[in-house]
Amino acid sequence: VRGGLVYAVVLYLDVASSSSTIQMANNQSEISDTMRGLSQDEAENIRRNDNCMNVVHPPINCPAWACVVLPCINKIPSMKQFLQMTPLDAEVLRDSEWICYDPSSLVRGDVIRLAPRDIVPADCIILEVYGEEIVVDVSGVTGEPKPRIGTKKGGGDSIHVYYGSRVLQGSALAKVLQIGENTLLARMMKENRWPPSRKIESNVSDGQYNTIGNEDDNAETV
Repeated sequence: VRGGLVYAVVLYLDVASSSSTIQMANNQSEISDTMRGLSQDEAENIRRNDNCMNVVHPPINCPAWACVVLPCINKIPSMKQFLQMTPLDAEVLRDSEWICYDPSSLVRGDVIRLAPRDIVPADCIILEVYGEEIVVDVSGVTGEPKPRIGTKKGGGDSIHVYYGSRVLQGSALAKVLQIGENTLLARMMKENRWPPSRKIESNVSDGQYNTIGNEDDNAETV
Protein backbone atom coordinates (compact mmCIF):
# COMPACT_ATOMS: atom_id res chain seq x y z
CA VAL A 1 0.00 0.00 0.00
CA ARG A 2 2.79 2.39 0.94
CA GLY A 3 4.54 1.74 -2.40
CA GLY A 4 1.30 2.36 -4.25
CA LEU A 5 0.78 5.61 -2.31
CA VAL A 6 4.27 6.85 -3.17
CA TYR A 7 3.68 6.01 -6.84
CA ALA A 8 0.37 7.89 -6.80
CA VAL A 9 2.01 11.00 -5.26
CA VAL A 10 4.84 10.95 -7.82
CA LEU A 11 2.35 10.52 -10.63
CA TYR A 12 0.24 13.42 -9.32
CA LEU A 13 3.28 15.71 -9.08
CA ASP A 14 4.36 14.77 -12.58
CA VAL A 15 0.93 15.55 -14.01
CA ALA A 16 0.77 18.84 -12.10
CA SER A 17 4.20 19.84 -13.41
CA SER A 18 3.32 19.00 -16.99
CA SER A 19 0.24 21.21 -16.82
CA SER A 20 2.03 24.25 -15.38
CA THR A 21 2.41 26.03 -18.70
CA ILE A 22 -0.40 28.45 -19.46
CA GLN A 23 -2.64 28.13 -22.50
CA MET A 24 -3.05 31.43 -24.37
CA ALA A 25 -5.31 30.57 -27.29
CA ASN A 26 -9.05 31.03 -26.84
CA ASN A 27 -9.65 27.53 -28.16
CA GLN A 28 -7.76 25.35 -25.71
CA SER A 29 -8.13 22.23 -27.87
CA GLU A 30 -6.11 23.91 -30.60
CA ILE A 31 -2.92 23.43 -28.61
CA SER A 32 -3.48 19.74 -27.99
CA ASP A 33 -4.28 19.27 -31.67
CA THR A 34 -1.00 20.86 -32.70
CA MET A 35 1.30 19.19 -30.16
CA ARG A 36 2.46 16.68 -32.75
CA GLY A 37 3.04 19.36 -35.37
CA LEU A 38 2.64 18.73 -39.07
CA SER A 39 3.90 15.53 -40.65
CA GLN A 40 6.41 15.78 -43.48
CA ASP A 41 3.70 14.71 -45.94
CA GLU A 42 1.29 17.35 -44.64
CA ALA A 43 3.97 20.03 -44.90
CA GLU A 44 4.81 19.00 -48.46
CA ASN A 45 1.15 19.12 -49.47
CA ILE A 46 0.73 22.62 -48.00
CA ARG A 47 3.92 23.81 -49.72
CA ARG A 48 2.73 22.36 -53.02
CA ASN A 49 -0.68 23.99 -52.72
CA ASP A 50 0.71 27.37 -51.67
CA ASN A 51 3.45 27.18 -54.31
CA CYS A 52 5.83 29.36 -52.33
CA MET A 53 8.73 29.21 -49.91
CA ASN A 54 9.22 31.19 -46.72
CA VAL A 55 11.53 33.75 -48.32
CA VAL A 56 11.21 37.51 -47.97
CA HIS A 57 13.12 39.43 -50.61
CA PRO A 58 15.22 42.40 -49.46
CA PRO A 59 14.11 45.99 -50.09
CA ILE A 60 16.77 46.26 -52.79
CA ASN A 61 16.38 42.93 -54.53
CA CYS A 62 19.50 42.78 -56.65
CA PRO A 63 21.33 39.65 -57.86
CA ALA A 64 23.72 38.08 -55.36
CA TRP A 65 26.72 38.91 -57.55
CA ALA A 66 25.81 42.61 -57.39
CA CYS A 67 26.06 42.59 -53.62
CA VAL A 68 29.55 41.08 -53.95
CA VAL A 69 30.72 43.51 -56.62
CA LEU A 70 28.99 46.47 -54.94
CA PRO A 71 29.17 45.72 -51.19
CA CYS A 72 28.01 49.27 -50.49
CA ILE A 73 24.48 48.04 -51.28
CA ASN A 74 24.41 46.17 -47.98
CA LYS A 75 25.36 49.38 -46.16
CA ILE A 76 22.22 51.20 -47.22
CA PRO A 77 20.19 51.72 -44.00
CA SER A 78 17.15 49.74 -45.14
CA MET A 79 19.35 46.85 -46.30
CA LYS A 80 21.31 46.84 -43.03
CA GLN A 81 18.08 46.76 -41.05
CA PHE A 82 16.64 43.99 -43.22
CA LEU A 83 19.76 41.81 -42.86
CA GLN A 84 19.57 42.17 -39.07
CA MET A 85 15.96 40.96 -39.19
CA THR A 86 16.55 37.91 -41.38
CA PRO A 87 16.11 34.61 -39.45
CA LEU A 88 18.86 32.02 -39.74
CA ASP A 89 17.03 28.97 -38.40
CA ALA A 90 13.80 27.78 -36.83
CA GLU A 91 12.88 25.14 -34.27
CA VAL A 92 9.96 23.22 -35.77
CA LEU A 93 7.73 20.43 -34.48
CA ARG A 94 7.40 17.79 -37.20
CA ASP A 95 5.95 14.33 -36.61
CA SER A 96 6.01 15.01 -32.84
CA GLU A 97 9.77 15.73 -32.86
CA TRP A 98 11.55 19.06 -32.50
CA ILE A 99 14.07 19.72 -35.26
CA CYS A 100 16.24 22.68 -36.23
CA TYR A 101 15.07 23.70 -39.69
CA ASP A 102 15.93 26.11 -42.47
CA PRO A 103 13.32 28.88 -42.03
CA SER A 104 12.74 29.02 -45.79
CA SER A 105 11.12 25.56 -45.52
CA LEU A 106 8.42 26.57 -43.03
CA VAL A 107 4.81 26.28 -44.14
CA ARG A 108 1.49 27.61 -42.86
CA GLY A 109 0.34 25.55 -39.89
CA ASP A 110 3.83 24.66 -38.69
CA VAL A 111 4.30 24.70 -34.92
CA ILE A 112 7.50 26.42 -33.84
CA ARG A 113 9.24 27.17 -30.57
CA LEU A 114 10.51 30.69 -29.83
CA ALA A 115 13.35 31.35 -27.39
CA PRO A 116 15.34 34.41 -26.25
CA ARG A 117 17.34 36.15 -29.01
CA ASP A 118 15.42 34.29 -31.73
CA ILE A 119 14.37 36.18 -34.83
CA VAL A 120 10.76 35.21 -35.51
CA PRO A 121 10.87 33.20 -38.79
CA ALA A 122 7.27 33.82 -39.99
CA ASP A 123 4.07 35.64 -39.09
CA CYS A 124 2.72 33.68 -36.13
CA ILE A 125 0.19 33.53 -33.35
CA ILE A 126 1.38 32.71 -29.83
CA LEU A 127 -0.31 29.58 -28.54
CA GLU A 128 1.41 28.92 -25.23
CA VAL A 129 3.90 30.74 -23.02
CA TYR A 130 6.56 28.86 -21.03
CA GLY A 131 7.43 30.49 -17.72
CA GLU A 132 6.16 33.93 -16.72
CA GLU A 133 6.07 35.80 -20.04
CA ILE A 134 7.44 36.27 -23.53
CA VAL A 135 8.57 39.70 -24.71
CA VAL A 136 8.87 40.30 -28.47
CA ASP A 137 10.25 43.43 -30.13
CA VAL A 138 8.16 44.06 -33.27
CA SER A 139 9.36 47.65 -33.77
CA GLY A 140 11.46 46.79 -36.80
CA VAL A 141 8.32 45.61 -38.60
CA THR A 142 5.48 47.74 -37.24
CA GLY A 143 7.24 50.73 -35.71
CA GLU A 144 5.65 50.05 -32.32
CA PRO A 145 7.80 51.75 -29.64
CA LYS A 146 7.04 49.12 -27.02
CA PRO A 147 7.33 45.32 -27.25
CA ARG A 148 4.43 42.91 -27.32
CA ILE A 149 4.15 40.89 -24.14
CA GLY A 150 2.43 37.57 -23.61
CA THR A 151 2.00 36.42 -20.02
CA LYS A 152 0.80 33.20 -18.49
CA LYS A 153 -1.81 35.16 -16.52
CA GLY A 154 -3.06 37.14 -19.49
CA GLY A 155 -5.74 34.96 -21.04
CA GLY A 156 -7.92 36.39 -23.80
CA ASP A 157 -6.75 36.72 -27.37
CA SER A 158 -3.29 35.50 -28.32
CA ILE A 159 -0.83 38.00 -29.72
CA HIS A 160 0.60 38.06 -33.22
CA VAL A 161 4.31 38.35 -33.91
CA TYR A 162 5.85 38.88 -37.31
CA TYR A 163 8.66 37.71 -39.54
CA GLY A 164 11.72 39.70 -38.50
CA SER A 165 10.58 40.37 -34.92
CA ARG A 166 13.04 39.59 -32.14
CA VAL A 167 12.39 37.67 -28.92
CA LEU A 168 13.83 39.69 -26.05
CA GLN A 169 12.78 37.46 -23.18
CA GLY A 170 10.97 34.20 -22.51
CA SER A 171 9.92 31.23 -24.60
CA ALA A 172 6.69 30.23 -26.27
CA LEU A 173 4.94 27.87 -28.63
CA ALA A 174 3.61 29.53 -31.80
CA LYS A 175 1.73 28.58 -34.96
CA VAL A 176 2.75 29.85 -38.39
CA LEU A 177 -0.01 31.83 -40.12
CA GLN A 178 1.77 33.48 -43.06
CA ILE A 179 5.09 32.93 -44.80
CA GLY A 180 7.33 34.56 -47.38
CA GLU A 181 5.78 37.21 -49.59
CA ASN A 182 2.51 37.01 -47.63
CA THR A 183 4.11 38.19 -44.37
CA LEU A 184 3.43 41.68 -43.07
CA LEU A 185 7.05 42.71 -43.66
CA ALA A 186 6.99 41.61 -47.30
CA ARG A 187 3.67 43.32 -48.00
CA MET A 188 4.86 46.57 -46.44
CA MET A 189 8.00 46.54 -48.57
CA LYS A 190 5.97 45.96 -51.73
CA GLU A 191 3.90 49.04 -50.89
CA ASN A 192 6.98 51.12 -49.99
CA ARG A 193 5.77 51.39 -46.40
CA TRP A 194 8.88 49.92 -44.82
CA PRO A 195 10.85 50.88 -42.78
CA PRO A 196 7.73 52.07 -40.96
CA SER A 197 7.30 55.75 -40.20
CA ARG A 198 4.20 55.18 -38.07
CA LYS A 199 2.88 52.36 -35.95
CA ILE A 200 1.02 49.65 -37.83
CA GLU A 201 -2.08 47.89 -36.57
CA SER A 202 -2.27 44.50 -38.23
CA ASN A 203 -4.38 41.38 -38.45
CA VAL A 204 -2.15 38.68 -39.89
CA SER A 205 -4.91 36.13 -40.35
CA ASP A 206 -6.89 38.19 -42.86
CA GLY A 207 -3.95 40.05 -44.35
CA GLN A 208 -5.21 43.55 -43.49
CA TYR A 209 -3.31 46.29 -41.73
CA ASN A 210 -3.74 50.01 -41.14
CA THR A 211 -1.50 52.80 -39.87
CA ILE A 212 -2.48 54.40 -36.59
CA GLY A 213 -1.07 57.57 -35.16
CA ASN A 214 -0.55 57.28 -31.42
CA GLU A 215 2.85 55.75 -30.67
CA ASP A 216 2.46 56.18 -26.90
CA ASP A 217 0.10 53.23 -26.57
CA ASN A 218 0.96 50.57 -24.03
CA ALA A 219 2.55 47.33 -25.11
CA GLU A 220 0.08 44.71 -26.23
CA THR A 221 -0.36 42.42 -23.27
CA VAL A 222 -2.49 39.26 -23.35
